[in-house]
Amino acid sequence: MKNIILSLLILTYVLSSTAQQYDLKLNLKKGQHYKQSMVTDMKLNQSVGGQEMTINTKMQFEFTQSVKSINAKGEFELENEYSRIIVTMDVMGQNISYDSDKKDEPGTEVSKMLSGPFSKIIGKKFLVVLTPKGKVVEIKGFKQIIETLSKGSSDPNSKKMIEEMLDEHKLSSSFESSYHMFPENSVKVGESWSQRNTIETMFPVDIATTYTLKEVNNGVAKIIMTGDFTIKKDDYESKGLTMKINFSGKYNGFYDVDINSGISNRVELNMPMTGTMELMGMEVPCTVNSTITTTNTLQN
Repeated sequence: MKNIILSLLILTYVLSSTAQQYDLKLNLKKGQHYKQSMVTDMKLNQSVGGQEMTINTKMQFEFTQSVKSINAKGEFELENEYSRIIVTMDVMGQNISYDSDKKDEPGTEVSKMLSGPFSKIIGKKFLVVLTPKGKVVEIKGFKQIIETLSKGSSDPNSKKMIEEMLDEHKLSSSFESSYHMFPENSVKVGESWSQRNTIETMFPVDIATTYTLKEVNNGVAKIIMTGDFTIKKDDYESKGLTMKINFSGKYNGFYDVDINSGISNRVELNMPMTGTMELMGMEVPCTVNSTITTTNTLQN
């Protein structure tokens, strides 16, 4: 019996040692074109003076990516072009909307403010250089776009939005959050790896993530992710007022990654959080539920 058990243990070890390993990374080809759509749905509930307030926001960014070149280091130069931006908000029954495809439509003061910077980046192109593991090496041309937008805007609110949302460093951080999820070494199904990083948006998001290669079927690797995050900023300014932001939560989601190219066909991320916003000495408790869905489609 002992010999049988020992033999089974040895067999199990051998089988696990010879299980297929996957070197997950970008493997793009020059001339490839992708269409990407990123949709963020957010529901914010806050209590102000005993009154409950709910804000629903949906933002959709669409852009195309083309692999322009691959350098001697194997890094990929992607040309990016924003093709459409859609924003809808429902604030206590008041509807606000913006769609870059719809021209000269009447709108609210907020939608007009959005149309300033957003409409001007449609059709603009910039380059992002990525390593095979998804690290951003360089961004080319975006700084010039921002400078042009800032000079062309006389509205201080639009200028502030440009500076906060369309910053080159924040753009680099956003691209890394989309592409830099690969492990440094080859992994087998069931193995996990971890990363810590900060995504620079209007507020810095500090994230600790654990990824696990759950399965590989029909050339698609499903990577599941779980993690903790914090969002904290003590000096956020809005219309001359300083606000403190402090949120935290746990999140989960998955990537469906094409094994051959390393491009994620679909990404889903759920980020529930709780925290406070403090303005003029008044602390407002909030809960936020966000869902981010990204799809990439290879164009012929």
